[in-house]
Amino acid sequence: YANCDLVGHTGEIEAVKTAVETVDRNIGRLVEKLEETDYVGLITSDHGNCEDLGTQEKPKTSHTLNPVPLIGIGVEPEIEKGELWEVEKIIEGYLKI
Repeated sequence: YANCDLVGHTGEIEAVKTAVETVDRNIGRLVEKLEETDYVGLITSDHGNCEDLGTQEKPKTSHTLNPVPLIGIGVEPEIEKGELWEVEKIIEGYLKI
């Protein structure tokens, strides 16, 4: 879902809100379908942006260094906190590679 990333770089707060609401709705639909199956879903991001937009007068349009969540659907969490580079190992663990 690139909506939030692309719109976040514009600094247009109302457009960002619309993008986040749209992505949230679609992720909700995805989660509903995953919960009906035996599939596992993992949702994360490679950086933050929309959570710290600054103000309308002085927008922040760059990536942030804030932590991002790793959300698992259909799995029990095995870690509470980690680094972005660890996502590969987490996915390998779920795929049993």
